Amino acid sequence: MVNCEGGIHALARCSIVDYNGHVLFDQIIKPKWRVTNYLTWVSGMTPARMQNAKSYDYYADEILSILKGRRIIGHSIRNDFDVIHFDVLVINKIGFKLVYRQQICSRFSLL
Repeated sequence: MVNCEGGIHALARCSIVDYNGHVLFDQIIKPKWRVTNYLTWVSGMTPARMQNAKSYDYYADEILSILKGRRIIGHSIRNDFDVIHFDVLVINKIGFKLVYRQQICSRFSLL
């Protein structure tokens, strides 16, 4: 994620792995808005890394086809979907199953 004009948080990279850790998709994404802070210390993004990046719209169909009907597990997953402007209604319509942590003190682990 990067910060853009108007205080907008924008997707900068989309990575999708399967249950076994195999990479299904991993691309740098160019935001629609002018980037004001690359948050390099967190995101690893720099102007040079984004120079040849394509927009989310370019990859949207491919990303959705990978995710459709899948169980999605991630840290702060709602924030990830907010950044790409998906709401829960859209997510439910296309068949995503969101998994949330039930206990505050428990931790998820990918085995």
